[in-house]
Amino acid sequence: MKLRSILIITIIFIASYSVNAAVPQLMNYQAVLTDTSGVPVNGDVSIQFRIYDAEVGGTQLWTETQLVSVVDGLLNVLLGDVTPIPYSVFDGSDRWISLQVAGDPEMEPRKRLVSVGNAYKSYDSDMLEGHSSSDFSMATHDHDSRYYQQSQLNTNDGNVNQTSDPVSWSKLKDVPAGFADGTDDGGGGLALPYVESTSALEAFKIENSSSDNYAKAIYGQISSTTPGGFSVAVRGENKGADDLGIGVWGSQSGSGYGVYGTSNGGYAVYGSAITGTGVIGQHGSTAGTDPGVHGITRSTTSFATAVYGVVNSTSPGGFSAGVKGENKGENSNGIGVHGEHAGSGWGVYGRSPSGRGVYGSSSSGVGVYAVSSTGAGVYATSNTNVALYGYRTATNGTNPGVYGRTNSEDANAMGVFGLVNSTSPGGFSAGVRAENNGTGPLGVGLYAAHEGTGWAVYGRVPSNSSGYAGYFSGRVQVTGTLSKGGGSFLIDHPLDPENKYLAHSFVESPDMKNVYDGVLTLDGNGEGWVQLPDWFEALNEEFRYQLTAIGAPAPNIYIAEEISGNRFKIAGGKANMKVSWQVTGIRHDPFAEEYRIKVEQEKENEARGYYLYPELYGSTSNMSIDRAKQPGFKASVEPEMQEPEQQGQ
Repeated sequence: MKLRSILIITIIFIASYSVNAAVPQLMNYQAVLTDTSGVPVNGDVSIQFRIYDAEVGGTQLWTETQLVSVVDGLLNVLLGDVTPIPYSVFDGSDRWISLQVAGDPEMEPRKRLVSVGNAYKSYDSDMLEGHSSSDFSMATHDHDSRYYQQSQLNTNDGNVNQTSDPVSWSKLKDVPAGFADGTDDGGGGLALPYVESTSALEAFKIENSSSDNYAKAIYGQISSTTPGGFSVAVRGENKGADDLGIGVWGSQSGSGYGVYGTSNGGYAVYGSAITGTGVIGQHGSTAGTDPGVHGITRSTTSFATAVYGVVNSTSPGGFSAGVKGENKGENSNGIGVHGEHAGSGWGVYGRSPSGRGVYGSSSSGVGVYAVSSTGAGVYATSNTNVALYGYRTATNGTNPGVYGRTNSEDANAMGVFGLVNSTSPGGFSAGVRAENNGTGPLGVGLYAAHEGTGWAVYGRVPSNSSGYAGYFSGRVQVTGTLSKGGGSFLIDHPLDPENKYLAHSFVESPDMKNVYDGVLTLDGNGEGWVQLPDWFEALNEEFRYQLTAIGAPAPNIYIAEEISGNRFKIAGGKANMKVSWQVTGIRHDPFAEEYRIKVEQEKENEARGYYLYPELYGSTSNMSIDRAKQPGFKASVEPEMQEPEQQGQ
């Protein structure tokens, strides 16, 4: 419903007050309210009242909302009843009032406020005990004995700095003892010269032009050695309620400190906020590498801390943080928290009795990135939960949850190292475990790649161990060549599957040989053709044949025609005789031609004098080729780091 105020009846200050009472912060406001058709409004209406410093635009100086009872269009409200009108609203300048009914735009035009009622009290306050300020600028005037009299001044022009009759210390009245003793005490309490500022931004300014060390413009000191709590040598207080006010501002034009605090045993700088930030440090330039907050400690004591953050509550809200680092940058090289250590300690150390020692999360980048020159980039411990947990929350992209990398060129260097430290761990414990919960056809549980002539995956158990260097449960596919010391199938024994295994050795050959066999029934002439697969000759060459008659001797049986067109002919048998046949061929497909197995091979230089199975040749495990190719493989590869003792924490 569009409403309008058609007439301001009256605006007055409430006039009921005593002679010495303060001007009340209330205004009576009356108006007639109709709709756009001129029909007076009846009922309760929510109205927001505002006072501005301009008829159009300008700054809003005060506002409140009241539920107003309107009878036949007439409204009568006491403004300031909800939010008292500050005295500062009326400083002698013109002011305008506006109304806005709930759901409607602000009414126009605004109504100008004029002086009425108690405004005359404000006029009286511009007088000095009933005297005009012009009375105090007269050439001749007197005061009582509390003040220095005009007759005591030089009668030439009234100035106090004339040599003929200057004002002396002894003539000053009503001043603290010791002040009018002829000694200038100003130098110890107020740094001079004093400069009165003509800027509206400054009440006054004190300058010190000294170039000495430790020069001070303002020096505040509490001389007591046992001052009361929260005593302050210098205190700045800003009553502003906006979010940009500053209590104390320190500024330094050079490369020194804007604010510098020292303490022998307490806090050098202490910031406390009820709802905002206790201390905020900002590097304002868009260039440079200086930090917003820089913490330094020169202590050599254990557990010394340059920057310390603590959440003091024992039951804080979720995701509370002792120290939080956040980088708003959207490029690929930003870091939320960067930890670095020059020695053999930890770049970042995280510890939690039951939660996560270090938790890193990234939507598209790296959850935790740590670098150390000689020690551990990240070292995390946990008594009951995950020590180090990497979690990438995005549903797209290829960045990993945990990424380990090393630039070392030394033997046994590792990008990621996992260790089960117990000598008697539980079943299926794993130094590194990889698992993919995807159900698609191309998921990989563990992916390893190597660009050189080594191994993408290397598994090792002692040669005298009954364990497995590798174990696969399910199908296994090898697209390259497979080398082994021996091989067999291993199945549940057909006659006693609950208690026994049955194993058969593989058939080995110096060639990449395929074996095919079958049984053929000869025709009435004692002959027959064996039909082979269509791909037979494309895969094989250099064929070999074996024929065995079944049921009776057949000394004249032979290969009548060799393989051609993927078939061969048997002849020389008896009518309807069964013949068992076998054919072998050597592979000549493109893979076999490219990766033909070399039967006899020279050992590599580093393997000469060593054995694949040294114990079988009367030697020790130290002479294994594993040792030769991996010097120091069994040496300790666990980073030499111990959890710091928690004393003093």
